[in-house]
Parts: sequence; structure tokens; C-alpha cells
Amino acid sequence: IFGFIQEARKEWAPIAGPDHLITFLSIEIHGPGEIRVDYPLNCVYDKGEIGDFSDLFSLNSINAWLNEVPLQIDQDKKELFTRSFIPEHAKQILLKSTLSNTLKYMREGKHGGCLAIVPNNKQEWENDIELKYAIDSEYLVETLEARYKKYPAQQFLLREYFGPKDNDHFERNLSKIDLAKEINELHFFEIELERSVRFISSISYIDGAVVLNRDLNIIGFGARLTAEPTGKELTDVGMRHKSARDFCCRVKDSIAIVVSQDGGITVFSNSGEDSRRSSHR
Repeated sequence: IFGFIQEARKEWAPIAGPDHLITFLSIEIHGPGEIRVDYPLNCVYDKGEIGDFSDLFSLNSINAWLNEVPLQIDQDKKELFTRSFIPEHAKQILLKSTLSNTLKYMREGKHGGCLAIVPNNKQEWENDIELKYAIDSEYLVETLEARYKKYPAQQFLLREYFGPKDNDHFERNLSKIDLAKEINELHFFEIELERSVRFISSISYIDGAVVLNRDLNIIGFGARLTAEPTGKELTDVGMRHKSARDFCCRVKDSIAIVVSQDGGITVFSNSGEDSRRSSHR
């Protein structure tokens, strides 16, 4: 169910940034008794329980990581592609929606899985991970960068649909043919980003963690987190949660996002200020 809201809710504006308000709502039915409000509220009604996932991005460790991700754009192109023309909040929205979609697809698999976010310096974690399949791929970050470049075309379409039509800087500097090309490329890169997210969720079904570094390069999958147990033993969770906790206790600036078979999400982190476990169900 995808619906438009008659009057945009002002309290949703921070999600979309200052340029526009959220004016639609997406509700998905996932079988008997399970309803998900995927955007913009990120919550689930499942067999009598309501779970809220919107506070995932209230965690300091997650926000600090996403703030550091360096998405590059071509500085040699026209002014419409300069970094100053693409606001910083657009990058944050793109990264957060990509992470949310990845976790959503992992949950839909009902297999459980783990994303291990590791420091860029391999020496800081290589003794605590056994990689079954090492790939060292930039596929995700390349598709993110390509999609990030198309922010002006996205804003143009939003203005055409919702208004006002103000003939902005982006449109004035392009011929109609070039404008059509930009819109077509926006559609293409949106599809390619969707493929990269589904790729990560699919390899998470293989036993072991999917390993990303803090720059979003895919290091490998089917990984076994081998850090020795540290601190008080967790008694209410399985081995996937225990190994993720022990790994984060061992490796500084690491994050482990564990998706349970029942759809619960647990975040472990080791980043100084936010070294704690948070469960989202």
C-alpha cells in the first residue's frame, strides 16, 4: 500500500532534510499477521507486537560511521555536480536508506545474518576474523556514488511532481536532451543500487558474517568471528550474538549488526562513547 498524505507532517521534515517534507507513506503486508510501515516510520506489527526500528540511527556508533563514509563525486564536471550543490544531508539520507533496505531484505530472508563493520586498516582485525570468501569489492560504494551524483535530477523530479516549479540551477544549465539523460541515469542507478543491496542481503544467508570496512568496501562473506570471549557471558542469545559481542569488545571502531531469524535486530559496537548493545525488535 503506497499512499500520499494530504498534508505533510512537519515533524517528518528532518528525515527528508530542509528541502522538502515527506508526503507519502509505504505499508507492506508480509503474510498472516505481519504488517510493516517501511517509510518513513520504520515499524512492524507482527502477531500482536509492534516493533520500532527508527531508533537505529539514534545510536552514536552508527551515525559516526555513516558520517565518515567518503562518497566521491567528479569535481571536473559542470557546476551542477560540485559537492557544494549536493547538500550533506542528501548523503546521509542515501546511506541510511541503503542500510535500512539491506537490513529489511536480510529480515525478509528469515535466515538470520550479521554485518560486521571493521576498521579500514586490516591489521586491526585480521586476527579476529576467518574469511571463507574474500572478495574486497567496491561494488556497493561505487553504486552509492553514482546514485549520489543524481541528487539534482531527483530534486528536479520532486519539484515537477509536488511543486513549486522554479526552473532551478540544475534545469537552467542543461538542454532538454541532457535533462532527459540525467533522469534516465537516475532511474538506472536507482536500480543498480537496489541490486547491490540485494546482493549483500543474499550473501548474508551463507553461514558467517558479511564483512564491510568503514568505507563500505565489501571485504568478504561467510566470515567467522573468532575473538576470544570477553567480559560477562551472554546467556539469552545464540552463538551469532555472542561472537559479534566478543568481536566488538576486541576490535576498536567495529560494529556488528545481527539480524535474528525472527527479525530482531541487535547492534554491538566498540567506539568509545557508544560501546553498548542495543536491541531493536
